Amino acid sequence: MEENRKLLLDTFQNHLFQSYQAYCETHQLPLTIDGFIIYLIDREFISSKKIKNFTISKEFETEYPKCDFHKTNTVKRLALRFNISERGVWGVLGKKGSN
Repeated sequence: MEENRKLLLDTFQNHLFQSYQAYCETHQLPLTIDGFIIYLIDREFISSKKIKNFTISKEFETEYPKCDFHKTNTVKRLALRFNISERGVWGVLGKKGSN
């Protein structure tokens, strides 16, 4: 069973990279990590919800010490910065352990 999953992931990876290479050749773009991330987002392999959750979680880790380890102040700061409701930020942080 694990072999099938590995084969599926390896095949997916090969097809995805070949598609990205073809895209770059067609549009005369260099193969870069930034370009690849944009490609994944544009092709909706990475959802906007995942982007939001990842970004809020990582920014919380950075901002929490700057806010003297006050969660509420950190949440308010992130809500203002990203134009997301405080409740939305709390929701992302509540899901952090379950991802």
